Amino acid sequence: CSSDPAFVEVDRISGEVCYGATTAELLEEIRRDVNNVIESNSILRIKSDPAMLKRQYQELSRAGIKNELNGTVWLDIDEDSCSYIIRGKRQDLNKGREMVEKFIANNQLGEVPITDEDREALLVGGKTSKIVQFSEEIGVKLQIDRVNFCVIIRGPQAKVDIAIEKLNQYLNGGNGHSVAKLSVTEQLMGIIIGKGGKTRQQLEKKYDGISINISRTHIVTIRGPDQAVADCRIEIGKMIASAR
Repeated sequence: CSSDPAFVEVDRISGEVCYGATTAELLEEIRRDVNNVIESNSILRIKSDPAMLKRQYQELSRAGIKNELNGTVWLDIDEDSCSYIIRGKRQDLNKGREMVEKFIANNQLGEVPITDEDREALLVGGKTSKIVQFSEEIGVKLQIDRVNFCVIIRGPQAKVDIAIEKLNQYLNGGNGHSVAKLSVTEQLMGIIIGKGGKTRQQLEKKYDGISINISRTHIVTIRGPDQAVADCRIEIGKMIASAR
């Protein structure tokens, strides 16, 4: 670089860059250098929902999107403005925006509050559990937050809305579905379950669309279509009465 006097200053508030030199040649050299720096550090902001920004960013990082973008653009979030920040060369910003916007569109978040008994009912059965069934049928990712007692739903907004409706319907009833709960003793719990779970399986087969969950606190929960739940509850009531 030339040894001729020159200066470059940046206003911290406005971001305006000022520079000068004692010769035209040096001024042109500084202008090119400043433009190169600006060109390589262009910024694009993408607004996001304040309630979801931090969690979405964590999921984006886990999905490898951030690593995929690194080297092309720099990605971060600004919680004050509730925005994603993409910094890099101007021609590369659109690539970053497309990837981030696609991820956001496919990873909207929703929550459904649950109880301990709800959690057990959703998880029982492993690969054939209700939470797996809902996830596969609706096309969303479901995760149980054991700390905040809720189901976290992730996917496109339309599918998240469907999942919230279906989960609430299954857990709490409504729209033609019912939830009935009975508190029983440990002895009666064994009678309802039957040897090897046979009695419960027979009841679930007999009354189409119902599921029977028995919690560790001896709460029997029957879920399913209104009439099937009512009929199943009557039969379980008779089983309890005859055992006393």
